[in-house]
Parts: sequence; structure tokens; C-alpha cells
Amino acid sequence: MDSNSTTKRNANWSKDETMLLLQLIEEKKKIIKGKFSPDLTIRDKREAWQYITNSLNTTFPGIHRQREQVEKKWHNLLSKGKKAITTRRRLFNQTGGGPPAPGDGDDDPVLEGIEKILGKENVTFSGFKCNQYSTRSCSSKHERRCR
Repeated sequence: MDSNSTTKRNANWSKDETMLLLQLIEEKKKIIKGKFSPDLTIRDKREAWQYITNSLNTTFPGIHRQREQVEKKWHNLLSKGKKAITTRRRLFNQTGGGPPAPGDGDDDPVLEGIEKILGKENVTFSGFKCNQYSTRSCSSKHERRCR
């Protein structure tokens, strides 16, 4: 690999940068998470990401991030957050709804921010609830809740 093609590595993301990123994504989540339509185009999504990137670069002038880096950070956070939140909920169910095991990330503001953006009842974490259109039958335990 020749020396002209190497890229300089940026500094690690600070906790403050990450929290601001989550806050900015929360502001623009309808655009970022929205499905493409005539009212929501790829251009709208790129502009939203560019707004987030510019806000981060303005707030933290010592570190210059590219739009692609900011998007990648979000996707990495999302992946780690989904795993951590799913694990936390699984552990909560294993205790029968009692207090969770210590150190399971309950007080992590990053996880709380991700959960806020995704929504508490996201299917990724809670699974599908049965309804009249379900192909599988509801168990008697859940039938009362489903009907």
C-alpha cells in the first residue's frame, strides 16, 4: 500500500460526542428512520445526516468528522445497543420480573438514548404480540391480552 493512500485515523468518540449524536438523531429520527416515499427521499436523509455532522463538528471543533463516519458510528451504536437491550430484557424475564442482575447496563445513558430513539415497544426487542391476524395461535396465558 503506498503512503499516499493511507488515511489518518480520527480520535475516538467521546461520551459527550456520542450523547450529542443520539440527541441529534432523536431530533431527526422521522427522516433518518423513515421509509422512502415521494415525501422522503435519499436527498432528505443525506441532508439530515449532513445537519447532524455539521452540528457535531461545530460543537466539537477539534475533531472533524465526515458524514459517512457519523452514519457508521450510529449503525455501530445501533448494533451494540440492540444486543445489550435484548440481553437486558432477557435477563429481566429470567428473574421473573424481579430486580435485574447488577452490572447489566441499566444506568448506561447511551443505551437509554438508543432505546428512546427505537421506541420501548420495538419488535426487535419485544417480539410480536399476537392478534387476530397472527398465523400462530395465542397461548391461553396471552389470549386475554391479545383480544
